[in-house]
Amino acid sequence: MPSRSSLTFEVEADAGDVDVGTIVAALSEGAVVGETGTAVGGYAAGGDSVRGAIEALGDAFPLAIVDDGATLRLDDASASMIDPEELGARVDDRRESRIVRDRRAASTLPDEVAIAYYEPERDYQAGLQRARRDGIALRSNRIELPVAIGAGAAKGFAEAALMRVWRGRERATVRLPWRRLDLRAGGRVTLDGAAWRIASWTLERMALELDLERIGPGAVAASASPGRATTGADARAGTTVIELLDIPAFDGSGGGDAPRLWLAAAGTGTRCRRATASLSLDGGASWRTFATTAPPAVMGTLTRAPAPGPSELFDRANSIEVELLHDNMTVPGGGDAALIDGRNLALIGDELIAFAGAEQIAPRRWRLGGLLRGRFGSEWAMAGHETDERFVLIEAGRLLPIDLPATALGGPIAVSAIGPGDAGPPATRAAIVIGRGVRPPSPVALRARRLAGGAIRIDWIRRSRRGWAWLDGADVPLGEESELYRLTLASGGTERTIDVTSPSFDYAADDQPPELRDGPGALTVTISQIGRLGASLPPAAHTFTL
Repeated sequence: MPSRSSLTFEVEADAGDVDVGTIVAALSEGAVVGETGTAVGGYAAGGDSVRGAIEALGDAFPLAIVDDGATLRLDDASASMIDPEELGARVDDRRESRIVRDRRAASTLPDEVAIAYYEPERDYQAGLQRARRDGIALRSNRIELPVAIGAGAAKGFAEAALMRVWRGRERATVRLPWRRLDLRAGGRVTLDGAAWRIASWTLERMALELDLERIGPGAVAASASPGRATTGADARAGTTVIELLDIPAFDGSGGGDAPRLWLAAAGTGTRCRRATASLSLDGGASWRTFATTAPPAVMGTLTRAPAPGPSELFDRANSIEVELLHDNMTVPGGGDAALIDGRNLALIGDELIAFAGAEQIAPRRWRLGGLLRGRFGSEWAMAGHETDERFVLIEAGRLLPIDLPATALGGPIAVSAIGPGDAGPPATRAAIVIGRGVRPPSPVALRARRLAGGAIRIDWIRRSRRGWAWLDGADVPLGEESELYRLTLASGGTERTIDVTSPSFDYAADDQPPELRDGPGALTVTISQIGRLGASLPPAAHTFTL
């Protein structure tokens, strides 16, 4: 992987505003031309995707891009008129309906649009302006807009973007005669006194079919306060530290139908800001920037590792001590109530633990007690803990989800992140995609006993990645398309593998090797539940003397 560094500097630009169309032309190296009539005070390009940068501008400003046959052109505000008499082109001696209307469900649309920008009146510090409909804004769309504009302009663009989203829920399909081939996808038309954008264009049987989307205003007048500038001394950002988490679904989702990993990131300094994250799925041969990291997670390392303990009851014998990345990081307490509410979850090494108490014992150092071990099927990782292992507090809002295709299972993944305080190469973590969130957890409570006649009955209790709660009077949901287990029975030099569809198996005496049938002998039982995307890892295993 090539070495990268982060550099912070200031640029003094020429006087005067710049048209958004000029920015788009520069980003596309002349592939898109034209003016929009909307100007900003400056623009800071970032990332490695030209399309992503232009789409961010299009989310905030209404860019209408039309292919005129030679180049992509930013269409002006003019719109072609559609005469109602043209509607309903004749096909196969019948006239199609004049206009078909559709409307998206309101539940799929955001209640809020927020625009992040650079505020000139606050020394170009980051600003945020929101536009919100009535309600509590359960669905929000945030636009990262790296432009320098005033607070009022940002507020107006946010208001207009929200209006466009809601007006764009109205769709229409019209058919026109082939004479209207002058119309192009991306262009604007006027129909029934309303403005529409041509979303798609189809010519079939000499009839032109247009899919239309209502368009809203480019900007609205608004006023807003830019706030006060932060003039205090800069704190140190520090070096970026990341951890890549391949863990079972802790958020109640059951893991979904594709592997999801999580990226935790923070800095060694108290002024840590988000970092730019890149991803490789081919062993580092190629990389793509895919996201900005979540807000800094609480991270550190173990300074006192726990011994193995029970996974069914509280582990009162063990406690752990951790050293966090900087002094401003804290670990929450809350007692047993926090455990009951599902809070205070952390990863140490590869084991998920919950803790009731957290006590600060020195700067950056904390002692955690009242442990619940091996949460979410991670009891296999309780043994072998060492100092300097990773510690990550599991908080969904501070972890970046990385959704991968099912084909990534079993393959390599590498993630890197570089932030404002990094002077050297980016922080990098590599792993093999196990997909613990989409695999069923291994069975528990393995038992084996002799029956009359010499057969051995083996049974166990299954678990489900979609049902970690303890439900009185009901079993957990299966969580897979079908129930299937793979047993491996080993005794002496004999090994046998069987697939069964229920959590029990009778090992007939005639099928047992002589050293086991004549007993007493050792029988090692290994069981995996088979899910749609893989088997339990690691499988459950136990050796019985029978």
